[in-house]
Amino acid sequence: MALRLSAWIALVTAAFLTEFRLIETEFPQNRRQVPREVFRPGILRAASRFGFEMGTGLLTYLPSPAPHVLAATVVLFSGDIRSAGAAALGFGLSRGIVPALRWISGDSGVWEMRLAKRVRVLAMTCLAGVVGVSAALIHVG
Repeated sequence: MALRLSAWIALVTAAFLTEFRLIETEFPQNRRQVPREVFRPGILRAASRFGFEMGTGLLTYLPSPAPHVLAATVVLFSGDIRSAGAAALGFGLSRGIVPALRWISGDSGVWEMRLAKRVRVLAMTCLAGVVGVSAALIHVG
């Protein structure tokens, strides 16, 4: 347990140092964008497909190390498929929120400008949330 916890703490430390731009490191990613066609058929279908493709890593550009923290938590500390499934479902659904919010805004151009101004704060908040959820999973497990 101590070795797994040490590895997890090292990953979380590297993730935060990367987000705060104190170190330069790249976490593995597929670096392919979800095609724009995904967003045309309607909000529910678009959000579902976007969440599925991003959550499964089929088409994944990850600007944050947060998914790596979650995946490491599941691999290092989860003993059952239900935890892995819940983590994947939560991650996929959270990724589907992005196109839903963009659509709800009514003006995707303005929405994207607002997002660009806040992207670092959102990324750090997301990472902190994932670390909190991960720590809770470790405690429960």
